[in-house]
Amino acid sequence: MKQRLGKIMKIILGMAIFYFAACLLGYVTYYITFSDRSLSFVNFLGIYAIILQIVILVTVSMKNNDK
Repeated sequence: MKQRLGKIMKIILGMAIFYFAACLLGYVTYYITFSDRSLSFVNFLGIYAIILQIVILVTVSMKNNDK
């Protein structure tokens, strides 16, 4: 049980690091591309989280329709 919990926590940590790195890359791209930088990193992180939730919802919905 303890090994399984450790494995799950390692997966969650890896996903969090991956998504944070992807969001940071997106913010750097936004910062370089646009001259009017009105979004802060926290606002950009919120927008990224909303888009991520929509993508997950669509992915789960598509998987359930295949059955």
